[in-house]
Amino acid sequence: MRKRPHVYELKIRGVASDLVRAEFDDVELWEVPGATCLRTGEADTAALYGLIKRIEALGLVLLKVDEVDVGEPDHPAPS
Repeated sequence: MRKRPHVYELKIRGVASDLVRAEFDDVELWEVPGATCLRTGEADTAALYGLIKRIEALGLVLLKVDEVDVGEPDHPAPS
């Protein structure tokens, strides 16, 4: 059985610098108070772990990872 890709939202602590924005130009990125959110396109588990590894390599603090329904709005209210 083949698993289908999912869309993920990740939240990192703080406001993304220009360097961080450049590093993550392959995902949607926006700011919420005190944090920056990233949303993937359709991604499998390996792609998700690759993104988490990139976050850690830059010394960023990962606060949250959520799988989102593809039908959800692009920028949900902060939680």
